[in-house]
Amino acid sequence: MTSNHGSAGANNESGDAKKSSDKQGGGESKEDKEKATSTAEEDVENARISDDVDCFLAILLSLKQNDHDHNNNDQHPPDIPQSSIDKLLSTVELDLTKCEFENKSDKWFVSLLDAVDRVDKLSTALSAFSSSNDDYRNAADHSSSVLTFLNPPSTNYCPPWNSI
Repeated sequence: MTSNHGSAGANNESGDAKKSSDKQGGGESKEDKEKATSTAEEDVENARISDDVDCFLAILLSLKQNDHDHNNNDQHPPDIPQSSIDKLLSTVELDLTKCEFENKSDKWFVSLLDAVDRVDKLSTALSAFSSSNDDYRNAADHSSSVLTFLNPPSTNYCPPWNSI
């Protein structure tokens, strides 16, 4: 996941003047330190969310494989880590809507691709259990909608009454 949000008001004139004077003095501004701390905290949170989703995916894939191997469809899927899945999906959605690929680093792009791959795997795994569980169905629908953003449906639709 890739969202890194800076503190509000970082580009005001007094903040720029303070940055300039701090840099001239050789010190790092308070704002720069806060931004670095915020980015580090977001990186830790994003790693935790990715780990939660990956563990959940491993469990689902294991259940799916056991069902396939033993023809046993009676297993109940585990509870969804809803907050982690919601955070992953909303972050990827936000990143995709704001992306300007030419201005981003390779690290950002690779991170986004990893997150999109994780969403794709999540969508596939959730759909296997979505017929019997509303939480799974809702999460599968949400993850599918994120993927649809990458490949939107054709806009060449022509209503039947226009073809006459």
